[in-house]
Amino acid sequence: MTRKDFLRHIVNTILSEYSRKRRDLIGVLDEVRKLIASAEDKYNFSIYGGDPSNLAKYIESSDFDLVVNVLKSAKALDVLEQILEKTIENYSDYPELIEVLEKKLNELRKGITSASELKVITENIEKKLGDAKIEVQENKIIVKMDHVESVVLLEENKYVVLVKADVRREFDNHVDAVTFLEKIYSALR
Repeated sequence: MTRKDFLRHIVNTILSEYSRKRRDLIGVLDEVRKLIASAEDKYNFSIYGGDPSNLAKYIESSDFDLVVNVLKSAKALDVLEQILEKTIENYSDYPELIEVLEKKLNELRKGITSASELKVITENIEKKLGDAKIEVQENKIIVKMDHVESVVLLEENKYVVLVKADVRREFDNHVDAVTFLEKIYSALR
């Protein structure tokens, strides 16, 4: 029977260790702790009155992908790898969960972008650019809006943004034209 609780005995212990080793990550690690604590309530995977097998549902969810994205953007996926490895060690009596954990660990190590990660990014773009047309393809998101086409590519743990614009504006004087150009180029930096 499992004796270690995912959040209290595995996650919090590892996050505390990293907080001491990598002080620059304290804010990120606190955010991860909050996200996982919130997920514990939602998925009910605690050993204290919950069902640890529900952890598999969480690991496969877009809620967990949010944790992945937070750590990925901080270049700290090693934290998550250690959490998953420790969970595999301690939850050996849950074979279905172990399968999900090992799959997720392999995806992290190979840098595989999951469909739910694309979904999280797409939802974020929709919130920021409500009128945009968005199309998701394999490892990229195409965004079209007002004669501007953008592509967000997910490559080897990086997000590459390509922007193509076909814009025509007319001005009564050169000062307004230069100001317009200045705004465009400052936005692209």
